[in-house]
Amino acid sequence: MRKITIIALHHKLQWRDTDAGDLESLLTKVLDADPSIELIAEEANKLSTTVGQGIAFRFNKPWANVDMLLHKTPSMRGFCALL
Repeated sequence: MRKITIIALHHKLQWRDTDAGDLESLLTKVLDADPSIELIAEEANKLSTTVGQGIAFRFNKPWANVDMLLHKTPSMRGFCALL
């Protein structure tokens, strides 16, 4: 059975982990515990690289950028995302 796990993060954390490496450690534990994970996907627009992308490479998993922005208007205060 396929499953999707969504982790909401600030883009700064995606790009540069905490000094303790908390995000890298968490993702490594998840992938070690469940080798059936087939893909790492995240919204990483305008980021040169991410912690998740590095983990995907290390575990030989495909990585994809998912643009979750549906539309943006000047009057909009935030972004709309469809999950």
